[in-house]
Formats: sequence, structure tokens, C-alpha cells
Amino acid sequence: MPNVYFSSEPGAPQLTGQVGDLIPLLDAVLVNGYGGKPPSGWSRPFSGTNKAAYRQAPKEGRPQMYLRIDDSSSGEYAFANGYQDMTDVDTGTLQFPDPSVTTNHILKYNTSSSFHYHPYGRMAGAEWFAVADPRTLILGIMTGHDGPGKWFITYFGDSVEVVPVTDMLNVYIVLTRSGGSMHILEATTTGSVTRSFSNPCSALVGTPMPDPVTGQLLVCPVWTSYASYLRGVRTVLNDWFHVKGLGMMRMQSGNKEYLVVHEVAGTEWFNWKSVAIEISDTWE
Repeated sequence: MPNVYFSSEPGAPQLTGQVGDLIPLLDAVLVNGYGGKPPSGWSRPFSGTNKAAYRQAPKEGRPQMYLRIDDSSSGEYAFANGYQDMTDVDTGTLQFPDPSVTTNHILKYNTSSSFHYHPYGRMAGAEWFAVADPRTLILGIMTGHDGPGKWFITYFGDSVEVVPVTDMLNVYIVLTRSGGSMHILEATTTGSVTRSFSNPCSALVGTPMPDPVTGQLLVCPVWTSYASYLRGVRTVLNDWFHVKGLGMMRMQSGNKEYLVVHEVAGTEWFNWKSVAIEISDTWE
């Protein structure tokens, strides 16, 4: 079952536009826990000044990848990369995105914006949530970019493989840039490839809220352009207009419970105003 974390909880680290403040947040979520909440089971084998490399827990038949965070440059964003192997916090092999990409940001806090608030009230720092287990991290931050109340979601971890594809490692990094463009990359045995999302349930987009048949939330897996889908993340098929402004809430769909997030930045999220993140114990 994934662990769920919120910036409003006692002892939760805060994002206030300071260089390095993403590192204690990820340390708490992935490695150490906070306020009596357990960590998610990752390790941090390497670290430096405002830098850290986090490693997935081992799983049979899967690579044990690294997520490297460099938060030494700006209070507004940190750099994020995946690696297949590392020997120190600055050195690794098969980096993705590759070194030519300079927009591999996790947006944290727009220091020139007045939009650091939830739709229902101003926050002292950027509001955030995380849903994570030993193999996957989903991090959402209301950064103040692109207007009030927008969540920027970062994903790093496994996908669920439906049809095996040679040389694909089924580990993804998903980053959202200001303006809505996205980096979606899958690790391969030689580096990485760029992917896009697809929605086989597109005919159901715009279903009233709640679904008139089930009376519940209607969701669909976030499929990639190859035959796999992201763990724990679903696109919301219900008409987002009827739920806009709710910000974040828990909802049921069948036997699963979701954290439904409105409104989400990023052009690749289908019906992209809303994303549902599973928080029940049925993650694949």
C-alpha cells in the first residue's frame, strides 16, 4: 500500500522558495519519515550540498534505478534525472533525460508570483502532497506557476508492463514545465526514449460527475505510447467543470480509493484538469 503525505501535516517539510528545500522534503518522504509517518522504503546512497541521489528498493526482475536531485541553483526549481547506476552524487551511467536537456525541472515555488495559495486560502509555502511506495514516487506541488491553484506533478518509478518490449526497462520520469509542456521518458538498456500518453477511454471523457451508472468516480489508466501504464495514476473521465475548485479530495471508484487532484498543469494529461492517484492497497 502506498504512503500518502501532505504539507499540512505536523512535522512535514515546507517549500518556501529556498535553495535546497526539496532535499529535506524527499528525505522525509522517501528515506526517513516525519511526524510519526513511515518513509516509503527508498535509500539515499549519495548526497552533497543541496544534492541527493535516491534509489528504488530492490525488486526481482527489475532494475534498481536512481533519482538524482540537484537543488543547488534556485529556490524556484530543482533539476531531476534518472540514472541506471551511480558511483557518487554527481556521477552515473545512462542518465535520463540526457545531459543535453536543460529543462529537467521539478518546479517548487514561483518566487515572483502571488499565486502561492490553495483556492480556499493562502498557504505559508507551496502546498504539496506525495504518494509513494518502495518503487514509485508521485509528487504534486502547487508552485504558483501558470496561475493560482495549479498542481505540477512529478512521477518517477515503475510502469506496469502489459506487452513486453525488448530493451525497455519500464521505469519512467515525468516532469511538467511552466506553460504545460512535459518531459516523459522511459529508461532503456542504452539510455532513454521519449514517450507520450494515450487514453483508450477517450470516448467516456465528459461523463457527468458522479457517473450516472455507478454513482462514483470514473477513471482510466494513464497509458504510455508503448504497452504499459503508470502505477497509481489515473486520468479522470468525469466532466472536470463540475468538480473544479475542489482542489483535492478523496473519492471512491469501485473498490479503490483515490486522491483526486484539480487542477493539474501539463498538456499530456488527458482531460488534463483532473488526475486521480490511487491511495488504496491495490497498486500493481
